[in-house]
Amino acid sequence: MKRFLLLALLSLLLVALSSCSGDDVSWGRKACRSYLEQCIDDPSSLVIYSEKYEEDGAGSFLWTLDVGFANAFGGMVRHTVKIETTRMPGYLVDEGWNDGHRFDVSEDGEVLGVREYLDAARSAVEKFQNSNE
Repeated sequence: MKRFLLLALLSLLLVALSSCSGDDVSWGRKACRSYLEQCIDDPSSLVIYSEKYEEDGAGSFLWTLDVGFANAFGGMVRHTVKIETTRMPGYLVDEGWNDGHRFDVSEDGEVLGVREYLDAARSAVEKFQNSNE
């Protein structure tokens, strides 16, 4: 009887731990999609061909995504993107496109401040280009 209770408790613990991780994966997946949609000109063109993720053991996930989207000329381009997500506290770090910039992420997986960051970066580039003319 004791073995049965121990086995039942261990099974319950395993289910509880795996469901938390599953929730974190689902949240990270939403955050990655939210981020990518905000980084491209035509969010409806975003295609995620494949995804891989690794958990680091501290609640963070490193995502490797093979994505495609329409460029400014309407042609499809394809990239491999690496993104880190951490749910508590909620944030996302782009390991490539935005030089490791950290963005806050809401509890529902919405990445905050991406457009503002990209607009500021474009403005800085334009000022630099205009100063060299």
